[in-house]
Amino acid sequence: MSGTTVRLTEREREVLRIMAGGATDAEIAHSCGIAVATVHTHVNALRRKLRAPNRTTAVVHGLVLGLIALDQLPLTCPFTQPAVAARWHSRLSQATG
Repeated sequence: MSGTTVRLTEREREVLRIMAGGATDAEIAHSCGIAVATVHTHVNALRRKLRAPNRTTAVVHGLVLGLIALDQLPLTCPFTQPAVAARWHSRLSQATG
């Protein structure tokens, strides 16, 4: 995915950030004030744009491409835990040069 340009809408970025915290579609819908079906549409668009077979891969691709940052993620996200964050920061730094 590195070197790839991916354009996300503001809503897609918001959904991706909330999704990174492990939120369900219903939780994302409640947080964004949109219908669950609309969340499904955004998640499917994210997976397509990020060429991700699943939600976790979409989040990782979003991090690698700089579409979301570790400091933007909810505290419930495993990526924000100190040991995990340090490991991912190192990997992301290597991936992005």
